[in-house]
Amino acid sequence: VGFITFFLSSVLDNLTSTIVMVSLLRKLVPPSEYRRLLGAVVVIAANAGGAWTPIGDVTTTMLWIHGQISTVQTMKDLVLPSAVSLAVPLALMSLTSEVNGKGQESADVLASEQMAPRGRLVFSVGVGALIFVPVFKALTGLPPYMGMLLGLGVLWILTDAIHYGESERQGLKVPQALSRIDTQGVLFFLGILLSVSSAIHEI
Repeated sequence: VGFITFFLSSVLDNLTSTIVMVSLLRKLVPPSEYRRLLGAVVVIAANAGGAWTPIGDVTTTMLWIHGQISTVQTMKDLVLPSAVSLAVPLALMSLTSEVNGKGQESADVLASEQMAPRGRLVFSVGVGALIFVPVFKALTGLPPYMGMLLGLGVLWILTDAIHYGESERQGLKVPQALSRIDTQGVLFFLGILLSVSSAIHEI
C-alpha cells in the first residue's frame, strides 16, 4: 500500500492520492487497528511521493510553472530522500508491529478490487495525461497548463465516447466531474500565485 501510494502521489497531488487510497482501504479492509496503521502509511507515502516530481505537489508545481526548478534535476535530487523518508517510518512501523505481536500477513489488499474495463481505460489515460505534461512542456515550450488542458480535452472526448447514449452513466463524464472540484482550494492557490506575481513585479 505504501509503495503504490508513493508512486501514485508522484503523478497526482497528495490530497487526491490520500483520498483514493483511504477510500480503497475503507472498502477492502474491515475496521481494525491494522486499517488505521495502513491509513497512517498512506498519509506518509503520499507526502513522500509528492515531493520528487514537479507535478506531485502543489508547491513543486508552482515552482515548476514559474521556471524555478527543472523536471529531470528535481527528480534526480529528490527521489532518494523521498524514498528514505518513506522507508524509515515503514521500517519502524514494521518493527513495532512485530514486537507487539500484531503483525499482519502480507497480502495485496488491492488484488480483490476489480475495476471495470472502461474504468481502467479512463484511469490509465488520466494518469498518462498527467505524466505527459512535463513531456509536452519540454517538446513545445508552452506553459504546463496548456498540456493539462490538452489532457482534459482528451479525457472529455474519451468519456463522452464510451458513455454515449447511456443516461444512467452521465455522472461519469467530465462535466459532472468538474462540477465536484474543490473550487475553494483552486481559488486559494490561484490567490497565492497572484500574490507572488504581484510581489515580484513590485520588486
